[in-house]
Amino acid sequence: MLVLAVMAPRLIGLAANPYVHEHAILAVYFPAIRLAAVLLGWRLGLIATALSILAACYLIVRPIPGPSAADIASAVYFFAAAALIVLFANTLRRTLVELVQR
Repeated sequence: MLVLAVMAPRLIGLAANPYVHEHAILAVYFPAIRLAAVLLGWRLGLIATALSILAACYLIVRPIPGPSAADIASAVYFFAAAALIVLFANTLRRTLVELVQR
């Protein structure tokens, strides 16, 4: 399920590639990361983040001559934003669990 959560946004990103700058394609992973964190927990949310970065680097960034400074900056910014999403999603998950237990 986690791999599907990462690959579905990648397919959407491939479809949007002619219309969107390649660094903006990372944004399609945010909903998948949020869903993984809410439904599966913060650990799997962070794993989804790492898988998303790996998928984006492997499929978007050209291997030769290597990633540019912009590619690295985009990955760092993406990780920071995704970590915040995982943090907020985990808070939502805990709140929902508390409400169900009452």
